[in-house]
Amino acid sequence: YLNADGTYAYSGNYSWQQSFADRQYTVRLNGNTGFNRNVSFADNIRNFAKQWGIGQGVGLQINPGTWLEFTPNFSYRYTKTDYTLQTSTDTEIQTYSIDVDANVFFLKNRSLIWRFNGTKNFNTGYSGALNVNPLVVNSSIEKAFLKDQSATLKLQLFDLFNQANNINRMFTDNGFEDISTNRLTQYFMLTLTMRLNRFAGGAGMGDQQR
Repeated sequence: YLNADGTYAYSGNYSWQQSFADRQYTVRLNGNTGFNRNVSFADNIRNFAKQWGIGQGVGLQINPGTWLEFTPNFSYRYTKTDYTLQTSTDTEIQTYSIDVDANVFFLKNRSLIWRFNGTKNFNTGYSGALNVNPLVVNSSIEKAFLKDQSATLKLQLFDLFNQANNINRMFTDNGFEDISTNRLTQYFMLTLTMRLNRFAGGAGMGDQQR
């Protein structure tokens, strides 16, 4: 290993939000930017890696009543990495992302809930197995019952279209590495949750789930 000067990084970020119409609508903005300079050696030749990144997001939270919570978000990310050695591969990646979260409540006591989350990415700059634009959708429906709604039955569905990408790109000082993981993403889960109240008179059992 060799000690070498010239490694440094700068970064900054911001966030802002504003509510309207008695907090039925909330607008959120956030962003970040950064620069990294790293030093490495390839065959005893010094190699500088310079990486620029910028991200911007905008979101809207909509709560028109007690029956709906709806949150769409849009974000953009740009990353550029340059190396001084020609043997290293420069990269320039852009990602546009649309994300939607929704909770819909049914019945007067809101005991029946449908939840939804969907994310669509549009990528440029990748190649091979990473050159995809996945649509990942998760959803669930749950029903609370018993007199005090202490029991909940929930059915969850994950990755409905089986498009989740299990490949991640890791940037290194001399290039990048694509890592694939063998992980199940499309499945469903049925759960029953029971909330047990504390015994009267003091010490007792806390909330439990089954």
